[in-house]
Amino acid sequence: MNPTHDPTAATAVNGGAEVSAEVLATLAEIGEEVNASLDLDEVLARSAALIKRHIDYEIFGVLMIEGDGSHLRHRFAIGYPRELAENLRIPLGQGITGTAAATGHSVRVSDTSKDPRYINAIESVRSELAVPLMLRRKCVGVLDIQSRHPDYFTRDQQNILTLLASRLAVAIENARLFEKVRTQADTLLLLNEVSRETGSILEVEELLRRAAEQIKRVIDYQILSIMLYDEEQKVFRHRVDVKHGHQVQGKLRATASEGIVGAAATLKEPVRVPVVGCYRRSALPDGEPGNTVGACHPDDAQGQGHRRDRSGKSALELFHRGSHPDALDPGCKSRGVAGKCASI
Repeated sequence: MNPTHDPTAATAVNGGAEVSAEVLATLAEIGEEVNASLDLDEVLARSAALIKRHIDYEIFGVLMIEGDGSHLRHRFAIGYPRELAENLRIPLGQGITGTAAATGHSVRVSDTSKDPRYINAIESVRSELAVPLMLRRKCVGVLDIQSRHPDYFTRDQQNILTLLASRLAVAIENARLFEKVRTQADTLLLLNEVSRETGSILEVEELLRRAAEQIKRVIDYQILSIMLYDEEQKVFRHRVDVKHGHQVQGKLRATASEGIVGAAATLKEPVRVPVVGCYRRSALPDGEPGNTVGACHPDDAQGQGHRRDRSGKSALELFHRGSHPDALDPGCKSRGVAGKCASI
């Protein structure tokens, strides 16, 4: 996109000092780079490197609006402690980045220690510049840079990032759409393989082991459990437990009304919990870092269990940092049919 054809970009440039030919060349290069790839991580890494040429930041981050649109979360970060970048959630309207996202305007802070909006995540930071990523007049994320020096970022640098943000927002949206289509294609391929493989496996343990492997291809879970229902004891018995890539001995059984698995079995539908610590029925193992639990049952594949007070005959539970309930549900139904055949 040519900056001279972008009214918003032209206003930003005219509102500050004259932008040098070198900076304009870098902006053109950034525009080419971000549009040259549909891999979002690659797009963001290239952008960070090119911006570094003209703005010697110490901390760089691209935060995307997630969930129900109520908070920001890092998609790419440089200079942040890894655990902080992975776990930090910033509500819209709070902090410097949250303010930029909520207002749709860039925010430049010369001394964070004197700004009550600043979320003191990193003690040494003194200057911050946050620019919203706007797409069709809607904020999709925030580009954020920080420094430990007070009054570090200038109006010119603010204008440069504003110019970049409009191009980066389009590139991010294209990459995310491509990512979504690719994920859907992978899911359909997996479901096709599930149907083909499970129809030929008649040994229960082998069937469940293969199910765990196939799910990992689509959902990068940390913990997975597959449980089968014991009609006599009225409990779910663990048959497969995988923790961080290794098969382990999990809890031996769970009642049909216990935790999130019990909720899924009772409701006859997947249950997705964004933060398990806030869910009163959660039974997350002690010390585990998972943020999300997905649980589903396969009984509907056999036309059973439509009443809400009747437990499903098997359940799948996994702990991970994303959620793919639409991918899980059809797969569970396929495994439910095969699992019944294997148990006969």
